[in-house]
Amino acid sequence: MTVFDRNHPALATIEERYSLTGKGSSKSTFHVRLTLPEAAPAFTAGDSIGILSQNDLSLVQSLLEALKYSGQEMVKDPRKEDSLTLHQFLLERVNLARLNPSLVRLAGVEMPTTPEEKKLFLSSQDPLIFLRNHSHGPLPLELLPACFGPLLPRFYSVASSPLVHPGAIDLTVAILNYKIGEETRRGVASHFLCSQAKVGETPVPFYVQPAHHFSLPGQPHAKIIMVGPGTGVAPFRAFLQERIHLNSTGDHWLFFGERHEDHDFFYKDYWHSLVEKKNLRLSTAFSRAKEEKFYVQHAMEKEGKELFEWLEEGGYFYVCGDAKQMARDVDAALHRLIATHGKLNEEQAKGYVKSLRSAGRYLTDVY
Repeated sequence: MTVFDRNHPALATIEERYSLTGKGSSKSTFHVRLTLPEAAPAFTAGDSIGILSQNDLSLVQSLLEALKYSGQEMVKDPRKEDSLTLHQFLLERVNLARLNPSLVRLAGVEMPTTPEEKKLFLSSQDPLIFLRNHSHGPLPLELLPACFGPLLPRFYSVASSPLVHPGAIDLTVAILNYKIGEETRRGVASHFLCSQAKVGETPVPFYVQPAHHFSLPGQPHAKIIMVGPGTGVAPFRAFLQERIHLNSTGDHWLFFGERHEDHDFFYKDYWHSLVEKKNLRLSTAFSRAKEEKFYVQHAMEKEGKELFEWLEEGGYFYVCGDAKQMARDVDAALHRLIATHGKLNEEQAKGYVKSLRSAGRYLTDVY
């Protein structure tokens, strides 16, 4: 039996790729379907996959120019201990977004002395900007590979059920662009999946990251409440595909949020088709629709009475998406609506939420 992991990934190809956002959107998000090889790792709804991406080709070329190498020179990867061209090493193996002190030292540049100044010096530039400013000749080729950190996998929630789409994995991918000084950089995995990889051609190395903590209830009659703003909606598409395929009798309620209904309503037609068939209750929160911001936590509290009733009837509560702000706001709103509609004080509401978690009925996949 073949074991697939970060060091032994399976190779998929992109079957289809299309934009989920309209022309007026301030974001760019894509639906990407991967075709799996015959021998592929098993996955279930709720799992994520780790994508082993390639770096931006244009960034690699610019870095080679700054290093004053052609890219055809052979180097040894200090981690895998194999030999490959410098171009392939920079394209597939290393983090080009983070400047390491070892590269600074190799270039003969003195680092600032205090921890604060050192941190600022390293974070204000990446290897390309640093080399453009400080490299005056080719650095020793045999020492160069050890001056870069590893290119780590990027994780995406699976947006399809293997029961409905065997041999394929759907992903919901938000394009990431960011600034280093005055220069724009592209997010490694999102650029690779949505632009650089050729449909039907480019191998996409991946492995499955099981989510034992984020799976569907074993009881097909259980109600499920899903809170998934933005790309956080991905696993809930998989959940609904699977539950409907299995003719589960439990009710489904999705809270989806984004900026604008007109051009940021991911999978709108699918959700509406489920609503028409009475397979889904849908609540939306489009934060830029009115002057006052309206988010998923506000939609939850607006319908708090019935949400609490679903919990009282044994419902499962799921949250997927941003950990920094959204998940905290949703958790606070859940505490408030439980206190209000359960007629509980603050401590009793905390105990109620704690009991949901203990029973495996409050499940989160946040990042």
